[in-house]
Amino acid sequence: MVLVKMKTVAETFLGSAVEKAVITDAAKVAGLEVLCMINEPTAAAIAYALDKRACVDGKMNVLVFDLGGGTFDVSLLTIDGGGQIMVKATGGDTHLGGGDFDTEWIPKVQQLLQKFFNGKLLSQKINPDEAVAHGAGILAAHLSCMGDEVVQSLELIDVTPLSLGLDVKGDIMDNQTSVGFHVYQGERDIASQNYRLGKLSLSGIPAAPRGVEINVCYEIDADGILNVSAREITTGANNTIKITDNGSLSKAEIEKMIQDAERYKFEDEAHLKKAMAHRALDHCVSMLRTKIKDYKVRLSLRKMRLSVKDLEDLEDQIDETIEWLDLNPGAEECELEDKKAELYNICTEKKLNRAVKASLNNLFGCQQGFCHGL
Repeated sequence: MVLVKMKTVAETFLGSAVEKAVITDAAKVAGLEVLCMINEPTAAAIAYALDKRACVDGKMNVLVFDLGGGTFDVSLLTIDGGGQIMVKATGGDTHLGGGDFDTEWIPKVQQLLQKFFNGKLLSQKINPDEAVAHGAGILAAHLSCMGDEVVQSLELIDVTPLSLGLDVKGDIMDNQTSVGFHVYQGERDIASQNYRLGKLSLSGIPAAPRGVEINVCYEIDADGILNVSAREITTGANNTIKITDNGSLSKAEIEKMIQDAERYKFEDEAHLKKAMAHRALDHCVSMLRTKIKDYKVRLSLRKMRLSVKDLEDLEDQIDETIEWLDLNPGAEECELEDKKAELYNICTEKKLNRAVKASLNNLFGCQQGFCHGL
């Protein structure tokens, strides 16, 4: 393995054991503890920033352009004189570079780049063949509390290359007092088609039929560690997990995930539309059940001569619909429409008078036109 050889060379050169590393697109091999995973243009940016920081007055926006060796990488970052490096965005093409260009093309690309930025001179003080290794080495020294004051004052604020999200529906049940969140990274609307980072569990939430409000926050610290926290609004119950492998995807894998998101765009949109229809019906029916169990609502309906049997039939139909929704999370839109119709029909079959129908519509306050016509 390449890393094994690099480790051996480094140990020979340093005269001591090497047990930790900052790497780019490699896995946890060669017996090294991975301190941080960063992409190549970010590593190059670190080398450039430390070289440039003495000349920075306030803040400076920098574009790191890496083309030629094997891939095409671009990073946009902001650096300041205090050592902070904030990566604003990264991009590129893993299939562009290497054999696509020869030494005659490189000067031409540099000329075009300079022209694009209105003649601004390109900074080429750092050897492009060493910039990535140089920057990764600086970050490794910083994370290991080694190096001089300049190295230790370094603060890297990186970006995640893919979107972060949760799959919270799962296998739910009523009146649960705990919930589990699966944290994903990717660009697909279907959670399972993304890269799973970890799971966060939250307990001590109030038992409720449906719809407990929980705030989830993502935070990436200066060491590249992703912290995901969840907090239930009414009780304040909270929990946090640290995810250290959020950079374990290679550039090629990240690029593929982005391309897949575009390739399956229409399928994902159809899935999302179906999921939103399921969620809307679930919310409306759950709200119906909560309200119809309310004493004041029941009293009001009874005063308008809605019989106990009518209320029981309506409750049974609501419970049946909720159970069906839980058992059919992937139901098609036409099936969801049928369930809407079934619940609507239970009212019309009882030949409710106009006043009762209007009362139901107002009291239940259904969304998505669910009680339209009641």
